[in-house]
Order: sequence, then structure tokens, then C-alpha cells
Amino acid sequence: MQDLRCPAQIVAFRAFVASTSIARYLRQRELALRVASAASLTGFGNIPLGMVREHTDKFSLNWIVVVHASIPFVATWRRATNVPNAAIALTIMAAIAGQQFGAMLERARLEEEAVRVRATVAATAAAAATAAPPQASSRTKKAAAKDGGAHIAPWAPKDETMIEPTILSSLTGGNSGRRQNPKLDGECPLRGPAGECAYQVNSVTKIGALLSKFDLFGFLGAVKA
Repeated sequence: MQDLRCPAQIVAFRAFVASTSIARYLRQRELALRVASAASLTGFGNIPLGMVREHTDKFSLNWIVVVHASIPFVATWRRATNVPNAAIALTIMAAIAGQQFGAMLERARLEEEAVRVRATVAATAAAAATAAPPQASSRTKKAAAKDGGAHIAPWAPKDETMIEPTILSSLTGGNSGRRQNPKLDGECPLRGPAGECAYQVNSVTKIGALLSKFDLFGFLGAVKA
């Protein structure tokens, strides 16, 4: 039967660990301190492994490697400090606790990262919506369709194309060929969410409506008479 021997690299590593000052110091101390050192080393050493395990599929090859990665180092340290085999159960519990704690820390970090990413995406979408031109509502589109496809927009004082049509009507003797003021005529093509009329009427529009009702020639005829 072939004699099985430990590889030379592992033997050299175990000799190196046993020759360290902390290992030599612990070999001379009581058993409780040696067991506590092995359990502490196992628990803290498995915290980063638990964080890595959170990114692997359960029972996959990567998961198995990460879960058992600390065993050779823990066994080397246990033999270097003369910890008995009865402490293996304690080191296993310490390894499980360390990996669970590491996985919990990684899940918390990922959740915070997800919240930050969602907040960034929401802020970017809000900025894009603010910078984008306003879309016409369905009521505005329906009113525009009833008006023959003409564009319906609120009153803009600086826009010469939106001069009050009733003024032109009075100056041209009737119909100027342009749309009359719908709000003053009792109609409203642009309504808000609650059904209120959103068509803006400012002082210029009101003055134009009064001038349209004023009969200048009739007034001059009455003065001459």
C-alpha cells in the first residue's frame, strides 16, 4: 500500500505558522486561551468569506469553495497552537457565525447601494421631465380637433399672433377671419384636471372685448345729432 504523505508545500506552511511568535506564545498558555484564539481567528476570518458567499448561488461550486475555504487555515492554526480535536465543533460554530455576519453586512450594503441608485435615477428622471416641454393634455387635443385642427394656446402678451380677435373683428366690420375669444363667448377649449377653464384672460383681452362691443360710428352719429 502506497504511503500517503502531506505535500511539501503544506508542511512548509505549517512549519512557518508554528514558528511565529504568537503561536509559540499560545502553545505555552492555558487551553482556554488557545481555544479562544482558534475560535476568534475562525470567526473573524470567515466574515469576508460570508460577504463573498452572498454573491454566489447556493450549493454551487463557488459557494462550496467559499464556505470551506477557511478550513485548511483553521486546521493549520489549531495544530500550530496545540488545540485538541474536541475544539473542532467550536471552530465550526465560529465559522458559521462569521459567515452569517459577513453575509448580513453585505446584504445591508447592497440595499443601501440600491436605495442610492434608485434616488439617483429618480432625480435624473425628475430633472429630465422638468427640462422637457410640456405635453398637451387630452382635453386640449380634443378641443383643437373641434376647432378644425387649429393650435389652441393660452394668451401670450408678447406673441403678436395671439392679438385679441375681437379687436380685429371690430376694426374690420365683423368677422376678421380669426377665432373669437372662446372664454368670453362662453366656451373654453383648454380645461384643467378639475374641469376649470385654463384659458388665460388678462387685462388686454378684457379691454379688447369691451372695444369690440363699442359702436364707434354709432357714437359719432349720436354726437352729431
